[in-house]
Amino acid sequence: DSLTIGGANTASALTSTQSAFVNSAKFSKQQFIYRATELAALGLNSKGFIKGLAFEINSAGASTYNNNYTIRMKSVANTTFANTDFEEDGFTTVYKANTHTHSNGGWQNIMFMNQFYYDGLSNIIVEITQEGLGAGSNAPTLYTAVTGTLNQVALNGTSNTDADITSGSLNNNRFNTLFLLET
Repeated sequence: DSLTIGGANTASALTSTQSAFVNSAKFSKQQFIYRATELAALGLNSKGFIKGLAFEINSAGASTYNNNYTIRMKSVANTTFANTDFEEDGFTTVYKANTHTHSNGGWQNIMFMNQFYYDGLSNIIVEITQEGLGAGSNAPTLYTAVTGTLNQVALNGTSNTDADITSGSLNNNRFNTLFLLET
């Protein structure tokens, strides 16, 4: 089973700090909040396991691979980010690859090594960290702008010198995301 949050056909810019596969910077860190109300409205309103995610890209960007590609997740009470500091504690590493390879376009399925237990009630933060080439273009990733007054659901930052990015920029653009569920 699966469910998709977001459906707009807007793609991130080639050098945006927000991309599922960043190459324009050496280091990238991104966090996204998915609200329990959104998940429930799409049918995920009970306990269970999330076994993977998928993001949709228009092209590969400068490379079809990223090093040290890691996805971490955690359950949270907050529905938006309070400031520009990345959340640090309480995450579960669900995917880690020394080298992650993606294709030239379409949905990019990422099957977890460790499934994420969803309690059916909480909001979820998904964090992506990765290393890129430090030059060239990123994979243009399709996203949807989250509307409303409390819409700061995305936090992203890049660096060419520091792998430990501690703060980023807030915005309301969140990847169209396919949640792959254990049946």
